[in-house]
Amino acid sequence: MRKFVVTGIGTDVGKTVVSAIIAESMAAAYWKPVQAGDLDNSDSIKIQQLTSSVEVLPEAFRLSQPMSPHAAADIDNVQIALNDLIIPDC
Repeated sequence: MRKFVVTGIGTDVGKTVVSAIIAESMAAAYWKPVQAGDLDNSDSIKIQQLTSSVEVLPEAFRLSQPMSPHAAADIDNVQIALNDLIIPDC
């Protein structure tokens, strides 16, 4: 199974839309390991709305504050370790 990581510096640079296009075109699954803030309209929810056949996997961490994951985790008193971010089987 091939795996891709979509990255970009900053908010609103198109990572979610690009991820939706790639996942839909490849009939792939989508996984965002850490969602920080905007939990009622998360990137996973947006992917579900933008696609018709993409399996959206649950985030490993859902943090309350819209900021960098390490800062949001500190506020939520959550520890995130690299070992916690294992890509789920799908």
